[in-house]
Amino acid sequence: MPTTKKELRKHYKNLRKELTEELIEEKSLEISNQLISLPIWDKTYYHVFLPIEEQKEVNTEFILHLLSGKDKEIVISKSDFETRIMSHFLLTDNTKIQKTNIIFRNLSMAYLFLHKLLMLFLYRFWLLMFLETVLATAKVFMISF
Repeated sequence: MPTTKKELRKHYKNLRKELTEELIEEKSLEISNQLISLPIWDKTYYHVFLPIEEQKEVNTEFILHLLSGKDKEIVISKSDFETRIMSHFLLTDNTKIQKTNIIFRNLSMAYLFLHKLLMLFLYRFWLLMFLETVLATAKVFMISF
């Protein structure tokens, strides 16, 4: 088992290589859902790293949705790998995120975020309806005995 920071990074990077996109999305959503129960919501500013998809990192979009929904201030970072300097920025409606010469404006990102948020809401709504149906069926079943 690796013991140094360098060895651990290499070990977990290799493990991430085996993950499917579906599993990354599933586990990323689970991580976001776990955050809801943590006693951290009295703060204003939250620093979130944007994932490097090629490295199969946790998709933090769900966390961004959660923070936005709670009207929290989101701070993201930009790394300069040549100088090894990291700069930090407040994520606003005007923030431009650039990766490999492609600029994503927050308007288009907001559309994607809202789409995923809607999908999450519909999933939770469906799950709630399913559970209510199961409970109602169980009550009817119990009454009939």
